[in-house]
Amino acid sequence: MIFVNFLNGQILLIDKPLYFTSFQAVNKLKYALINKAGLPKKFKIGHAGTLDPLASGLLLVCT
Repeated sequence: MIFVNFLNGQILLIDKPLYFTSFQAVNKLKYALINKAGLPKKFKIGHAGTLDPLASGLLLVCT
């Protein structure tokens, strides 16, 4: 996988687990990409809509 493409703007689909907030799921992904792929710390990432913490499901994440 080429991680440089994440800087150009991508849509990622994440299966958000139960009891995680959307913010927590995005933060875990952000720090995983920063630490594993060597992306810059000011890497922008965010979700396209909030899921309830008591719901699991598909979360759209945009870079």
